[in-house]
Amino acid sequence: FSIVLVFVNILFLYLGALLYQYADVHNIITSGDNLFVDVIKHGSLGVVIFILFLLGLMSAAYSSADSALTSLTTCVCVDFLDL
Repeated sequence: FSIVLVFVNILFLYLGALLYQYADVHNIITSGDNLFVDVIKHGSLGVVIFILFLLGLMSAAYSSADSALTSLTTCVCVDFLDL
């Protein structure tokens, strides 16, 4: 599982770098968190690429939310409810 997780992190890092390169080549002035939105608004990537990036962002967010909810549930049950 660790090997797969490292591969996925490297893949997302590579896709982020490609997004910055795309913005630089097409003279899209942007920074930080606005990169994805500005590239979609001013670039010509198309709907398919937009959907793929959006699915990637959502899967990363749900993964983090799942871990946070599990930790929060355990904390409430053990510390507050003494279960």
